[in-house]
Amino acid sequence: MPLIDGTYEILERWATGDGRTLVRATDPAGTPVRIVVYDLPPDADAAFETYRRTIKRLGRDDDVRLLDVVARPGARYAVWADPTGLPRAEMDDAWRARLEAVGLDPTAADLRRDGDAVVLAGLDGDLDDVAATAPDGVPAVDRRPRAVRTAAATALVFGVAVLLALVGWRGTVNDAVVRLPDVAGAPAADAAADLAALGLAVAPVAVPGDAPAGTVLRSDPPAGTVLRPGRTVRLTYVEANAGPAARPLPSLAGRPRADAEDALRAAGFVVGDVARIPAGLPVDTVLAHTPGPEAARPPGSAVHLLVSDGPTPDRTFLPDLRGLDVGTARDLARVAGWSADRIVVERVAAHGAAPGTVIATTPAPWHPVRVGGSTVRLLVGDPGGAPFFDGTVPEPPDDGDVDARDDDANDAANENANDAAVETPPTLGPTVPDVVGLPLADARRRLARADLDARVDAVETADLPVGVLLQDPPPGSARAAAGDAVRLVVNGAPRALPRPTPEVPAAPPEVRWMPYRFEVPEGLPASRAVVLATTRDGVRSEVVRTDVEGGDVLRGTWPTIQPGPVTFDLRIDGTPYGRATVMDGVDRP
Repeated sequence: MPLIDGTYEILERWATGDGRTLVRATDPAGTPVRIVVYDLPPDADAAFETYRRTIKRLGRDDDVRLLDVVARPGARYAVWADPTGLPRAEMDDAWRARLEAVGLDPTAADLRRDGDAVVLAGLDGDLDDVAATAPDGVPAVDRRPRAVRTAAATALVFGVAVLLALVGWRGTVNDAVVRLPDVAGAPAADAAADLAALGLAVAPVAVPGDAPAGTVLRSDPPAGTVLRPGRTVRLTYVEANAGPAARPLPSLAGRPRADAEDALRAAGFVVGDVARIPAGLPVDTVLAHTPGPEAARPPGSAVHLLVSDGPTPDRTFLPDLRGLDVGTARDLARVAGWSADRIVVERVAAHGAAPGTVIATTPAPWHPVRVGGSTVRLLVGDPGGAPFFDGTVPEPPDDGDVDARDDDANDAANENANDAAVETPPTLGPTVPDVVGLPLADARRRLARADLDARVDAVETADLPVGVLLQDPPPGSARAAAGDAVRLVVNGAPRALPRPTPEVPAAPPEVRWMPYRFEVPEGLPASRAVVLATTRDGVRSEVVRTDVEGGDVLRGTWPTIQPGPVTFDLRIDGTPYGRATVMDGVDRP
């Protein structure tokens, strides 16, 4: 597709016959524009520069739709916003005086109405009028006197040189495109070099394949596609470790580790790292492996295994029982999951401890342990106990190593607290209903319907829910006769835990003053400079627009509420001259 100056893509163009070419085009973002392209003789450069400055000054006004005007060897043109959709407007006295004041012919102006405003949408050519008079396939020749009148009016201000410039201009079009060659089957390095020589970027993609390593399989876009220089071409080629020697990996998931390792060795692979995670499958069952079963790897490649470490054990924890009486502490330990035969009581002498209260425990409070995998040891204050408690909590006995004599001594010492806990109901008669978790009133009613009484032992802890925590005999046990009492351990009035109400205050946006500084190159004639600022979110804003000349320094600060760096760009007469990225702001000027 032909381009103007490598930037604007031409859709339609017409030669007017007086040195101008009128163009319908799109900018790099695809926005429609209209362009007037001029062809100048070498001795008219200075005249056109004066003309360019004139319309550039005019273009600073909001009601002038000039986008850009370029003046450099081989490229002299003016770019206007496409006025399609805006109705034409008649030339009024205000616009006439305005154009004549800068030496422009009012008859060359394309005025349009944008709402209540009249805007200048073009100069030196009306594209729609030229297109309407052009025969099919033949460039139109504008025979009307508009160009003559334009040149004459301009000559009044700029002299005969400007007249010659406006009569002889013609557009320069960049038609540079390349056709993508067929590189399939070529070595990837050679194909990349050929594409780079055409001005194309290369993105290599390696995939397994049966062809020799490094062979190009395909390109994207395909061969024969017409591209502009700078486009990226994806080259898909055979990766180095693939080829005929590569072998597929067997599927190992679900197999015992030993079988999986034997299968890998038989296929010529090496067992790599072995990782374990808890899972519902038996211990040492393979859960997955990498590379996966669909991969192909050369013999001798390492394959890493992920195996099961067995199901995650059920865990519990002991609440903080310090300061509670020994009977309540035993009940809460049973609620936490320990059976009565795994709760050991040791009496020690301790200064300041109330007799019969718990001083310390093992396991430590809130420490997660496996259910049924440990023994609870309660150290209970007793003035006559021995040994003297020095603050050191002894290690609990090993699982299953609870001395029966200690159990007998503990039961004797805590006979009143443990009678109900060790009571074994008879095996005949109706069963005891389940009231664990119910409020005390509901538990009493359910027991009463079964002709059973309730004997209540109350505890108060914020670590457990309100209601019945434990019952003896347990649910489903047989009872001897109606009227038997069921012991209920009830959490009556726990402290309510405060509920956090986090609030994140919304801080007002902070204005940051970002500094910029540019030096205008020495020797540059008086020109129009624009400083643009681009924030991290990609929004570009105009900071300042002013006249400069060689040796000037543009400096200042620009306010923003966006965080992050700000990139400042300096453009002189539309040409980029400098860029600076500023990270930190300064004090407000």
